[in-house]
Amino acid sequence: MESNFFSGSENLYKYLVSVGALMMILSIYYPLNERQQLEIVKINLNSDVKSLDYDIKENQKKIEKFKKELSNTAILPEKKRELLDNIKVSHKANMLKQIKSEAKVEEIDKRETYISLYKWIFYICFPLGFIISAWGFWQWRKAKKDEDAKCKLERELLQIQVDNARRGASSNTQP
Repeated sequence: MESNFFSGSENLYKYLVSVGALMMILSIYYPLNERQQLEIVKINLNSDVKSLDYDIKENQKKIEKFKKELSNTAILPEKKRELLDNIKVSHKANMLKQIKSEAKVEEIDKRETYISLYKWIFYICFPLGFIISAWGFWQWRKAKKDEDAKCKLERELLQIQVDNARRGASSNTQP
């Protein structure tokens, strides 16, 4: 009788136990690792969005200040032109920051989708791995009991054959 991992009737069950255990381990490690990385990126993106929002508000304040100065009738035309140019520059900066902010918010939404996907991977793969592993172990144990019972019967049969051979040999030697 061979006592190799690849021999015997319980090989499939050993394989299922191994696959189930591997599935459980990977369903814990990989999604958790990915979720942590996505959460860190999400935190950084939220920080960037807040910073951009702050910059937009500050530029809005500058624009309001420039508008107040522009409404003053005692300003020279060159000063008015300069104030209008400053308003245009601040408005363009606001528009660019608004676009960046919207892109970051959209990226945050995508990251949220991926985070929920990794949660689902865990909730599906871990129980499935546990079920496969438990069923494989149960069947492996059952097959091993049958294999052990078979070996016990073969050993008893051999013992009976040896006893019969000894009796036959001792009856042949007695006159």
